[in-house]
This record gives sequence, structure tokens and C-alpha cells, in this order.
Amino acid sequence: MKNNLYKGKILGTEKYITGYLIGGEQPYIVGEVVDSTEEYINLEYWWPVERGTIKKVKTKKAQKEISKSEPMKKNIFNQNLDTPEEKIKASIEYKKRLFIEYKDKNFNKSKRVIEPFTFKNDKILAYDPEKGGVRSFNIAGIKEIKLTNEDFVKREEDDEE
Repeated sequence: MKNNLYKGKILGTEKYITGYLIGGEQPYIVGEVVDSTEEYINLEYWWPVERGTIKKVKTKKAQKEISKSEPMKKNIFNQNLDTPEEKIKASIEYKKRLFIEYKDKNFNKSKRVIEPFTFKNDKILAYDPEKGGVRSFNIAGIKEIKLTNEDFVKREEDDEE
């Protein structure tokens, strides 16, 4: 499949990436398959690219470009993130949203998608987009936690601890 390599300009940047083309409304250039099952697939990297910049590249040239370039976007799902703590730390480091099922001190249950920015003393400080503000979550109240592939941008109020 090495003869099906493409190069394209990463959306919103001046950088180019080489890999396999996945079409659709928004084209992506992706890296090699790292891991897969019947339920999911982990790719080395994936980038949305500008449609008008996509070009098929010759095999030797593409292999040379891929081998000399460092991975541009680390796929955190390649890591074994078994504990809630590992998922929270990865979410903060890679700016990925977390899905949590949470039970507060009054035993009220809620499902939320949060943007964590601090984790210490078993407490998560996170921006809650649905509530429109910063919230604190005790790790003991989290019944389910999933790392999503949704990026978030750190907000100014995240620094006001």
C-alpha cells in the first residue's frame, strides 16, 4: 500500500503532511495503523488537509519524507490508559475533552463532557462547556471516565485557580 501515499497542506497551517488519504467532506491524511480490533482502529496520526493541496507522491520520495519527519500529532490512544488518573493526566497534557459520569456529594448523577486543566489531591478542576464555567470534581465521585478525541483550547479563566 506504500504506492498510495499522498501529501497535503494541514488545515489552518503552512505545514504539509504525507500519508494515506481518507476522503469525505473533510479529507484527512493519516499514518500507519498502529492497532485495531473489530470495534476500533488506532492510527499513527491524522490531520485534516486542504482539499486543493492534495497530491499523490512517488513512493521513494514519500518514504524519504515520512522517515525524516517526526510524528506531528501523537495519538494518545496508542498508550495504555487504564486508570482514571492516567486518563485525566493525558486529557490535560494533550488538551482532549473527557466524558465523565459523575455522582456529587448529594448523590445527584450527571453525565458531562469536561475540559480539565488541573488535577491534584484527587480533585479535577475543569471547564464545563454545558454549565459555562469552571467546576471541581472529586475523583471518588466519577463512576465512568472516557478520553474523547475532541480537542479543546485552554481558556484564560483556567489560570484563575
